[in-house]
Amino acid sequence: MLYHIDYEDKPQDNCGVFGIFNHLNAAPLTERALFGLQHRGEESAGIAVGTTKDLTLYKGVGLVNEVFDHPMAPRLRGSRAIGHVRYSLIGEPTTENAQPFVCDRKHSADQTHRGETPQYTKTFHQTYNKSPIAILQNGNFTGGLERLCDDGSDTKNFTACVSKSGESNLRKAIVEQLKKAEGSWALVGLTPNMLIGARDPHGYRPLSLGRIDNSYVLASESCAFNDIGAEFIRELAPGEILFIDNKGLNSKFITPKIPRKECIFEHIYLARPDSFIFGKSVSRYRKEIGQQLAREDLARGPINADLVVGIPDAGNLYAMGYAKEAGIEYSSEALKRSHYYPGRTFIKKDHAERKKGADRKFFAVPDEVRGKSIVLVDDSLVRGVNIEAAARKLKAAGAKEVHVRIASPPYISACHWGVDTYDVGKLIARNAPLAERINKWKIDSLEYLSLDGMLSAFPNPQDKCLYCFERH
Repeated sequence: MLYHIDYEDKPQDNCGVFGIFNHLNAAPLTERALFGLQHRGEESAGIAVGTTKDLTLYKGVGLVNEVFDHPMAPRLRGSRAIGHVRYSLIGEPTTENAQPFVCDRKHSADQTHRGETPQYTKTFHQTYNKSPIAILQNGNFTGGLERLCDDGSDTKNFTACVSKSGESNLRKAIVEQLKKAEGSWALVGLTPNMLIGARDPHGYRPLSLGRIDNSYVLASESCAFNDIGAEFIRELAPGEILFIDNKGLNSKFITPKIPRKECIFEHIYLARPDSFIFGKSVSRYRKEIGQQLAREDLARGPINADLVVGIPDAGNLYAMGYAKEAGIEYSSEALKRSHYYPGRTFIKKDHAERKKGADRKFFAVPDEVRGKSIVLVDDSLVRGVNIEAAARKLKAAGAKEVHVRIASPPYISACHWGVDTYDVGKLIARNAPLAERINKWKIDSLEYLSLDGMLSAFPNPQDKCLYCFERH
């Protein structure tokens, strides 16, 4: 089953990236890996596959299976490939805005495709005086680059900057542009003879290196390696640009070492539970933090509850940790999520539509909750849509009390480094007093994990970006 995330109520990472070099099944493995990264973006998907002579680009709007099982999908051939799944921070979910972008060192990326067709295919050939390059990324280029594209796509603009660079050597052109760039990125690029991976100097977004057979692979999360049977090797270092070709691996570094700012929301919510990112297992982090949440509750006094319930699916691991530490029964059956609710509610930008989606998505089981006092655990509280819907369902099913516990501090600021929370007016902890939320949702109490408690699971807490938990 596809790992599900609740888009209408949570911050969204803007995509997942993957790359593979020198494998006979490059395109099928890339497609399979993108399934494993689907939770990072469901609006569009694309693959660029290469031979030593050309790159073929195919992309479209929709889920991975919808794009690549389409009757118009070509049979992609080649021994190297990169792939992308997108959640748009800027621009509508159209094929034109889908990644990767390709240029041929003579033509800018913004000239490769115009129009609103559901699918797009084009082959770019290598010749004596030009080498095509495909680029995709996760994050945001926020400044530093010359503005060559006016349609709002920072990735397309970066590709155009590489295309128009006065540097004749392609490797040097990429390094040159990344040195100028500001923002956050986990970037993957492909030429007929080379795979490229890069992280920004602060290391906001994750990117890992792996191996399958005798081939190297890159991915946003190690869960993609698990899905294709690849071995995890290491995470790319912040500021590292890794070039992979027939000679092996070669790294360059954009800048001297500077403080890390790894996005803590990757561990809190964005990453799939079986991933290993920023030096730590995601599932282990979530269980440990659930235990810490219970310890902080116990420090306030006895926990008078009969059952601990997680909001599915993101809250379940935290709830398991909480229940273990508190010595209270954990139930995975009290609150369920319907797997048949139609559509992707994350693309419903209207609050009323999100609320309707959450209401239809959850259902409580009366025999599990009737007459019981429940601790309801979730990973974070951003807009409050899921908490309100879940608490209402539990009370309607006969729960005596619902005590909400959030496994992170109040989310009060919008991220500008590749996570979608730009509208601070919708951040409930920033704009609504605690008592107002408790009264509106008809819950019995609401407590958050402390900032120190959230950081306690990491050996180097100073490396984490905490911008969203600080008022700006």
